[in-house]
Amino acid sequence: MQNRNLKYFPKLVSNYCSSREVQRQPASMMENYKLTMELANLSERRKEKITDNCIHLSFLQQNLVTLFSGCGAIVHPKRADFVANTNELLDRVNLKFLLFKMKAHPCGKELLLKRPRISQTILDEAWLCEGHTFGGAYAQFMGTRSFYPAERPTVRFIASSDLGYVALRMRESHDFWHVLFGCSTSVISELQLKLIEFRYTNSPSAGLSYFLAPVRLGLRDRRYFSNFSVSHAHVPIDANKLIFSTLEERLRVPLNSLRKELLVDI
Repeated sequence: MQNRNLKYFPKLVSNYCSSREVQRQPASMMENYKLTMELANLSERRKEKITDNCIHLSFLQQNLVTLFSGCGAIVHPKRADFVANTNELLDRVNLKFLLFKMKAHPCGKELLLKRPRISQTILDEAWLCEGHTFGGAYAQFMGTRSFYPAERPTVRFIASSDLGYVALRMRESHDFWHVLFGCSTSVISELQLKLIEFRYTNSPSAGLSYFLAPVRLGLRDRRYFSNFSVSHAHVPIDANKLIFSTLEERLRVPLNSLRKELLVDI
C-alpha cells in the first residue's frame, strides 16, 4: 500500500504545482484543495502516530456531539468544552490542510518538531515583562479575567498526534490572538475574533460562529458588528507568518512593534 501511494506522489505534486497558476478560479481552487488533501494524507500515512487517549466516535455520534456542542457554544459561549468539541469535529479537514502547510513551512516544521506548549510557565514569565510589551499585555489580559492556560480543554476526538497538536496549538494561541488584535472577552469581541480566525485559518467552526452567533446580539450591536465586518474586509493577511509564529518567544517585544511585524490591524 505504501509503495503504491509513493508511485502516485510525484504526479500529485506536479498537478498541485500546475494548478496554482489558475487557483483564483473557483473550480480550480476546489481541485487544488482536493490535491492538497491527498498530499497531506499520503504524508500522514507514512509516519502517523496515534494518541492513546482519543475518544473514537461513530459517524452518528460525531454528528450528535457536533450538534449538541455547537448549540451549547452559542447559548453558553463561555463553556470551553462546548467550543472545543465543535472545533475538533467540524475543523478536521481544515486541520489537515493546516498540517500540510505546516510541514511545508520552515517555522511550521520547527513547531511540529519541538511542539512547544503555552503553559503556566509562559504566563509567569509574561508577568515579568514591562507593560508596553506583548508579554505585559498578555499577563494583564489573563490576570484581570482570572484565566489560566491549564484551563484549556485537551484534544479528545483526534487520533493523529500531528493533527491533535495542530488543534491544540490553535486552541492555546487563542488568548495570544485576543491580545494581538485588541479583542476583549465580550460576546461581540469574541465574534470579531471569530471573523479574524476565519479569515486567517478558514476554520469552519469560526465561520459558523461568525454567521450564527449574532442572533444573540441586540439590534444596536448587530449594526456595530456589521460595520466591523465591512471595515475589516481589506485587512492584509499573511496567515502563515502569524499561525506558525512562536509568540511565546516574543513576550518582551513591544506590542505595537509585533503587530506591525505580523501585519495585524487594530
